[in-house]
Amino acid sequence: MTLRGWPGATGALALALILALAWGMRVDHLRARHAAALAQARQDYRAAQAKAQADFDAQVAALRVRNRRLNDAADQKSEALTLVYRDRVVRLPAAPAACTPDRPGLPAPGDAQPVDRSGRDPILLDRADALICATNTARLEAARAWALEMQTGP
Repeated sequence: MTLRGWPGATGALALALILALAWGMRVDHLRARHAAALAQARQDYRAAQAKAQADFDAQVAALRVRNRRLNDAADQKSEALTLVYRDRVVRLPAAPAACTPDRPGLPAPGDAQPVDRSGRDPILLDRADALICATNTARLEAARAWALEMQTGP
């Protein structure tokens, strides 16, 4: 056995060891860089989620405030219109005695006339029913205005 090839083999082994260590360091470096990139991506994702949630919460709060404002305005309009319409009903003169039936709320015999659906003929209505109609008309007008405002968006 000669020692002649020993320095070459040792050099080759040392070179292989250096290359293996360098490759290992490179792999460790790549792993560390990948771990840092993954941590940054997770942090960015959490920040984006938090911002999106904050934006969503702000929009929901703004919509709640707007809806509350519209609801309050509709309630005020309904109350104001109810007063106006009820006042109009109260100011209506009572029907002549000849037009009133024997029992309140029911047509009298002989009141049957040909039906005219032109809308020009007045009808007899109990005052309490007219007040109910006035209240409902006010509510419906306020609800219509509310619905139109809701359609326009914020």
